[in-house]
Amino acid sequence: MSAPRRDALGALEARLCDLYALTPGVRVRDFVVDDAARPELLAALPQAPDAGTGREALLIHEGEDELNLALLLEDRLTTSDPCDDDALDEHCALLEGVSHLLYVVDRAQAGRTVSRLELELQAEVDKFLGTFVMRRLAGMAVCPDTLRNRLFRGFTVDADPEARPRYVEASRQAERYCTWLTQTYLQRARLDALLPEVRRFWRMSQSEKLGHIAAR
Repeated sequence: MSAPRRDALGALEARLCDLYALTPGVRVRDFVVDDAARPELLAALPQAPDAGTGREALLIHEGEDELNLALLLEDRLTTSDPCDDDALDEHCALLEGVSHLLYVVDRAQAGRTVSRLELELQAEVDKFLGTFVMRRLAGMAVCPDTLRNRLFRGFTVDADPEARPRYVEASRQAERYCTWLTQTYLQRARLDALLPEVRRFWRMSQSEKLGHIAAR
């Protein structure tokens, strides 16, 4: 793995771990599979039809006493600059992959299951919060409304038709939650109060997350 890619993944992993107070005990970079190794892995471990076509995908295989994970990331996803609007799409793809892996590991360590909708919902929230926080730490002025619109409005879903409704619903629910976070915390500069809220949200189940969003 190239040094820029290793550094990018490490920075994103550290940011999400700080944001949610996580101690996963794994390094995301150790699970990354590049383009050259992808066909052989997919042939040995059949997945859903679209598993090998996206720029980012987390493969999960459950054994009797173990959980095998592989994070597929296209080679073109090399670096992550949260402050570069032109590279925001690539940044979010890497951030989404890191989010997926950390979330599954966190749930596995707690002996909990995770649904695909839950996984995508949290990743959508992570893309917004992770990018907002990293831009602020870099000294960049950030308008949360502008960032939220960029991430959640006018996007296209490149996925199998069967999976598309799940991605759309995850984005819709994440936008509702991030809108509330913006109005309640970010626009009022209440960042210290934001942390307990989003850390609780991370640890909720799917039904708890959806109920929490609806109540807001």
